[in-house]
Amino acid sequence: MRTLASATLIFESIIVGLAALVSVFGPNGNGGVNATTIVLIGTAALAVITPAFLRHQWGFYLGWVVQVGALVGGLLLQNGSLLIVGFVFGLLYFFSLRLGRRGDAARAAYLAAAAEGESSDTTEQGSTAPPVD
Repeated sequence: MRTLASATLIFESIIVGLAALVSVFGPNGNGGVNATTIVLIGTAALAVITPAFLRHQWGFYLGWVVQVGALVGGLLLQNGSLLIVGFVFGLLYFFSLRLGRRGDAARAAYLAAAAEGESSDTTEQGSTAPPVD
């Protein structure tokens, strides 16, 4: 779950960071820093550091804050494309959490079966192995 969510957040940080450049140097930008730029840079920075906190339960909620920040940045930029991209990344984050849980459960079951098989192989080997002098 953490791997998929981390990948989504890192890719989102790249897109939101580029949108911050558009807010400064784009057709509607004035070449200076405004509220939109601050929101977008803050969202991009938060998207970069959030994967480090995904080992805690509250880190996933921090990821949702990033999603809201991307949507707010899209509204402030008054550019429909960033709003759509923010919505798409929100869906990606949702599905990365949802499908990541399934993947984690399948991996845990596989590792448990492998550990059980490994322990039974060890006991069988130990009983049939000749003694070491």
